[in-house]
Amino acid sequence: MKYVRWVVCCAALALTLVSCSTSNANLVDAYRAPGTVSFAFNRVAVIVLNGSHDLRSSLEDEVVKTAGGTRLVASHTVLTEADARSAEAVRQALLDKKFDGAVTMRIIRPDEIDPSRSSQGESFITYAESADPGQPAFGGKVLIETTIYRLEDSKLVWRGIVENPKTSDAHATIRDTVHALAGHFRDTGLIHD
Repeated sequence: MKYVRWVVCCAALALTLVSCSTSNANLVDAYRAPGTVSFAFNRVAVIVLNGSHDLRSSLEDEVVKTAGGTRLVASHTVLTEADARSAEAVRQALLDKKFDGAVTMRIIRPDEIDPSRSSQGESFITYAESADPGQPAFGGKVLIETTIYRLEDSKLVWRGIVENPKTSDAHATIRDTVHALAGHFRDTGLIHD
């Protein structure tokens, strides 16, 4: 009887640990450019678009740390204020520093897009520019839009939207988003390492 109780306690503990370590983040929309078989980048800048400079920098660092590897670089470590004057200036500065890819991440409102479909070339405005004063930012969820560009020709090669439960911990949201994206990329063969 003690053995059965011990097995049940161990199983309950294992189930608790697994449920605490899993993410509730889900990829709800994805677009892959025609002809994109896998990501073949050598050096990729991670650019977080929302929040203050300090928050963006810490979130970029969190993405790089969570994803692991050596290919991702937080953009705040290589771009200056002058580089950020336009998208083309950012692109050129990254190309000059031998980057071949860029990942952008930003929070979007749930009603900002139709998550059931993606349209090639659809443009979005940033949340900061589109939020009405006094309006709640999000319902019970947070959506993170991630886009991956090939810098050589400015081509969008992948875009996805990850839905997360609403939380005040931006770093946990970013970690969960990265885990959801990495799982999708591995499952679909977009990354192999």
